[in-house]
Amino acid sequence: AVAAWEFSRRVEDEVRRAASSILSLAAGPRGSSPDLAILVDPAALAACDCPVPPVVRTAFAVDFPSAAGLEVTGAPLPDSSRAFLVDALRQSFSSRNEASEPTLLFLTVSRTVTLVAYRVVEGADGRPARGYGFVADGAPILDETFRRVMRGRPLLPPVLTDPHPNDSLLVVEVSTRFGGMIYSSSPGERILPMAMDMLGAPGPSHVFTGVSLRPAARTRLANSQSGGWTSTLMSLVALSVGMVLMALYHLRRAMHLTAMRSQFVTSVSHELRTPLAQIRMFAETLGYGRARSDEERNRFIAILHREAVRLSELVENVLQFARLDQRKEHLTFASVDLHQESHDAAVSLAPIAAAHGAAIVNEVPPGARVWADRGAVRRIILNLLDNALKYGPAGQTISIGAAAEDGRVLLRVDDQGPGVPARARETIFRAFERHGVGPSSPTGSGIGLTIVRELASALGGTVHVEDGPGGGARFVVTLLVAPP
Repeated sequence: AVAAWEFSRRVEDEVRRAASSILSLAAGPRGSSPDLAILVDPAALAACDCPVPPVVRTAFAVDFPSAAGLEVTGAPLPDSSRAFLVDALRQSFSSRNEASEPTLLFLTVSRTVTLVAYRVVEGADGRPARGYGFVADGAPILDETFRRVMRGRPLLPPVLTDPHPNDSLLVVEVSTRFGGMIYSSSPGERILPMAMDMLGAPGPSHVFTGVSLRPAARTRLANSQSGGWTSTLMSLVALSVGMVLMALYHLRRAMHLTAMRSQFVTSVSHELRTPLAQIRMFAETLGYGRARSDEERNRFIAILHREAVRLSELVENVLQFARLDQRKEHLTFASVDLHQESHDAAVSLAPIAAAHGAAIVNEVPPGARVWADRGAVRRIILNLLDNALKYGPAGQTISIGAAAEDGRVLLRVDDQGPGVPARARETIFRAFERHGVGPSSPTGSGIGLTIVRELASALGGTVHVEDGPGGGARFVVTLLVAPP
């Protein structure tokens, strides 16, 4: 059973990776429709990361939530196939709230295998909006994948099989639900499967993997270890002890993660409660007409604006972290004006900076441009400025600067705070972890710098912290230079 499951999962993983590569060729910017013509163009498909070039017959797409009709490019589909695909895509749309990895279906007629792969993609509003995929001849990809899996790492636990290859111990067959042979690791040798597993998602015509242990392999396994079964037993005991220790490690890590998440929820709740209380109090004060002068009324309005900005940034940070954690962040690369984004971020946080008596100075040279996603760059700058405001002293000056170096742009944010000790310069970028947590420490959710690191990585860059030239901390983010 283990070998059958392992074989099916590895085949699915390799085929899914190839299908994802094929579908990505047609994907456009977020919210746009995929280019189906690419999926049926043999020259374009040669660029996919596939074991062998695929033979795609038909590409299809359908819009949600109506799923009124199927758009088809390439060879036409029978009405029954069109109805089946629309229904399958509709089910994927209903069961998933996020863009998914490709779903695989292996359809069989006699001994011919057809590969159907499709995925659901998001619209501009972040909701599933369109499904698209392709219908291809499954034989070229599957035959090569079957052989690669058989030649790969052991399907049975290595402690029992080393140094024997898979085909010397096992016979693997892939067949239709009616017994039609699709693949055999030992052609001409029919077996009675000892274990079976289904390949791909459930469909109208299932494909099954059957595995049997060769008769001669039983004796070979019994004598494969130099010490016979005693050595094998000791190996199994050692493996069991290792698994127990691994389980304890993961349990301890899970408990630690649970504690950090609990602290995160508490911190976020506190962070939300503070601006909400301020907004409510000053809104009620203004609503009851209790402002004693125009100057006081303007001060209350400024406080409302500051707390609304603070609340908005906190909510956006939590949503950004959720998107990154679920791998749902979609970036659109373009030439971004770094000076303008730094200016806008400084203006956005100006009310909060004023409450701290701090000043934000934009020293990014005009005309400095990077190749990145505009929203991601702005989120990076906002989080670094917010971090500087939290940990720096009242009355400090925070500067934003940039310089070109070795084909990259180094974006920096300097503060006048206590700096970051060398021992904490890696851990501060971990989720839910904050440096110097204590009764007098600044409040925070513990995800701001994690978001900076993840977005910088997604943009093809890095982030690190070092000592600032005048004391304090300097955070440096490397970004790609925009092409001329």
